[in-house]
Amino acid sequence: MVKMELLKLKAKINAKRPQFKHYDAHKRKEVNPAWRKPKGLHNKMRKGVWGRPATVNVGYRSPAAIRDMHRNGLFPVLVNTLAELSKINAKTHGALIGHVGGRTKKLLLAECKQKKITVMNVRNLDEEIKSIDGKLASRKTEKKELQKRKEAKGKPEEAPKEEKKEALTKEQENEEMQKLVTQRSA
Repeated sequence: MVKMELLKLKAKINAKRPQFKHYDAHKRKEVNPAWRKPKGLHNKMRKGVWGRPATVNVGYRSPAAIRDMHRNGLFPVLVNTLAELSKINAKTHGALIGHVGGRTKKLLLAECKQKKITVMNVRNLDEEIKSIDGKLASRKTEKKELQKRKEAKGKPEEAPKEEKKEALTKEQENEEMQKLVTQRSA
């Protein structure tokens, strides 16, 4: 029960926490709104003058016992292999499937489903597994079609055979050359 109360407290703190922005980000287009600590000598935000935007400080932190906890009450654990998945306690941890390939992801999801481990970055395990199967199957068929096309392209088609001219003797070649020369000069 203590955990649930702390989670409610964390939600309450998160609701009150302001959006910490770079000083003057609302005034100037060229200023990136991402938080940067104000360091100027006369900066009112750094001094904490009333009416200025809030600065990051310890008072906005969540309770230490549940600091990195997800709102569903589980601590996220990044998982890339089956060995990492076997170390997870299903009651206190939830799996975050990392950047892995389709086959590995399919194996990890099936193992999570079998061990009843919550996967935080997948909504529906069954649908995700089906979509991965579909992608793998479509890639397999595309690969087969590409292979067939390559084989068909590699085989030369039978071209019509050209009639070979009989080998001309040197005398006949000379006569033909003289005909060409006389045609050009005329």
